Amino acid sequence: MIDAEVRAIHILMVDDDKLICENIKSKLTRLGYASHYTLLMAHSATEAEILYDRHAPEFVITDIHMTAVNGLTLIQRLMDRRHQANIVVLSSYDYYEYVRTAFLLGVKDYMLKPLDIDELDSKLKKLGAVSAKSRELREEEAGAIGTERVVMRHALLFIEDNLSRSISMRDVADHVGLSYTYFSRLFKEHTQSHFAHYVHLLRIERSRKYLQEPSFKIQDIAKKLGYENSSEYSRAFKKYTGQYPSEYRERPWDR
Repeated sequence: MIDAEVRAIHILMVDDDKLICENIKSKLTRLGYASHYTLLMAHSATEAEILYDRHAPEFVITDIHMTAVNGLTLIQRLMDRRHQANIVVLSSYDYYEYVRTAFLLGVKDYMLKPLDIDELDSKLKKLGAVSAKSRELREEEAGAIGTERVVMRHALLFIEDNLSRSISMRDVADHVGLSYTYFSRLFKEHTQSHFAHYVHLLRIERSRKYLQEPSFKIQDIAKKLGYENSSEYSRAFKKYTGQYPSEYRERPWDR
C-alpha cells in the first residue's frame, strides 16, 4: 500500500491497447493508488495530450509503440509543456536506442513489459517523494512562512528540474516572479555563489551519478545536462573535479 502522506492528483496511463491500460489501472487500484490519485487512461497520443493539458498529471506511464504517433514523439511534446510530469516509459523492446532516446528526452524511468507492478509501485513512490517537495513548498508558501526562503526553494528546485536545458538567471527570476536585479541579489545571499558557477556544480554532481552507469555514453550525459557537446562537458568536468569524465569513470576509488 502507498504511504498515507503521499498525496497527488492524477496518474495518466497511455497505451493504444485498452486491455493493458485497464490492467495497469486495476493493479494500481489494488495497491491503493485510487484512494489518492485520479487514474486516467488514454489510448492514443492525441487523447493523452488533451488529458495532460486538462489535468496536469503528476505521473505519465506510456507505451512507446503506438499507432499514428508513437510514445517517444508524445514524450517530446509533453516535455515542451510548461507543466512537467514524471514520465515512466513501458516497452516490449529492450533496444538501447529506445532507452537512450527516452533518457535524452527526460523520462524518469524505463520499464519492460510484462509490467512488474511491484517494481512500478517502487518507482512511483520514489518519484512521488520528489514531487512531495513541491507540495511542501506550496503549503509553506500558503502559510506565509519565510517569504524569501520559500522563493529561493522554488528557484533552486526549478533549477534542478531544468538542468537538461540552457537556463539563465532571468529564466529563474521570471519563474518565481521577481525582477532580475532583486533575484540576483537574493540568489547570491542565499547560495554564496554566482549563478553560472552554481548551475555548473549541480550539473557536475549529477553527472557523477550518470558516469557510474556504464550504459550511459559520455556524449549522452553531456546532452542530458544541457551542454552543447561532449567536449564542453569534459572541459567543465575537468575544471571542477581535476579529471576528465573518462578518467573519473575508470577510477571508481576516487568517488
